[in-house]
Amino acid sequence: MSTYAEIVDAWERSRVMLGSCDRYTAVHSAADARRFVPYFGGCEADEVKPAQVEDAMLDLLQHGGRNGSGLSKSSLRKSHMYGQKAVEWGIAHGMAAANVFEQVDRPKGRRSKAAALDAGQAARLASTAEDELRASMAGIVKKKKVDAANTCMLALIALGTGMRRGEILGLQWSDVGQRHVSVNTAVKAGGEVGEPKNATSVRRIAIGENLSMLLAQFRAWQSKFRPARGFGDFDPVLCNVDGSRVSPNAVEHRWAEFAADAGFPGLHLHSLRHTHATLLIAGGVDVKTVQTRLGHASADMTMNVYAHAVPRNDEAAAVRIDGLLGGAR
Repeated sequence: MSTYAEIVDAWERSRVMLGSCDRYTAVHSAADARRFVPYFGGCEADEVKPAQVEDAMLDLLQHGGRNGSGLSKSSLRKSHMYGQKAVEWGIAHGMAAANVFEQVDRPKGRRSKAAALDAGQAARLASTAEDELRASMAGIVKKKKVDAANTCMLALIALGTGMRRGEILGLQWSDVGQRHVSVNTAVKAGGEVGEPKNATSVRRIAIGENLSMLLAQFRAWQSKFRPARGFGDFDPVLCNVDGSRVSPNAVEHRWAEFAADAGFPGLHLHSLRHTHATLLIAGGVDVKTVQTRLGHASADMTMNVYAHAVPRNDEAAAVRIDGLLGGAR
């Protein structure tokens, strides 16, 4: 049988080589599982006792974070989950016979309702972003204007499509059609460009007439300040003044400033994805369509996250059926 460390290493190599997930996911999930290596990595996986896992988890909570600080419960939960998945893989490949993580409770994460704007707030944010986008594209091109235009365009795409931040940053002009965008690549947290989160994340999303028009105008504006370098279908939709791709860190910093100035201080960029989904479900769009637009692996996952929007539909259904039955009487 193999040691825990050997199993995690082999699990990571297999996922990268076979492409069962993108490289970023394989590397980072293995890194989470390796948090247990200093405690029992040299032991054969079958010999590790539940008490060893529990002691390791207690120590990680106290000293497992950066600079000796404690690891958060959500991070510890991920480490437990990926440690269990690694050993499950090891069992399937004859490297272990039992999974000690199944005998130790996983830390409970705090489940909070997805933050989302209501319809009025979303409309106000979209209007602000569109006005600032048009103002940024007017007059002499400056770095500050390009940065502002990128932030506004990102917000409008997120609200109009429900795409993840990395998926929007991964867009190139060949992915943008007249009334749709296609998700084929994504930019990871570290700035690497790779495949989207999972197989269902590769998708085509219909967009409205207004967003389609704004994207066309945005592309025409970009072509004016980048003629010397050349400009084509394989350039990123969101780019710096020199044509390079906008980084995730820069986006988050600029978004925080824009959100505060627009009257939404502390609003996370990811909340725009939640807003898109919540408004669709509350507006009566079927869950399967919402799942496809978001790139979720299943409709169950969509419902688990956005169940809070369903009661509005339920109330509307009650009013409608009451009216129908009343008419029949």
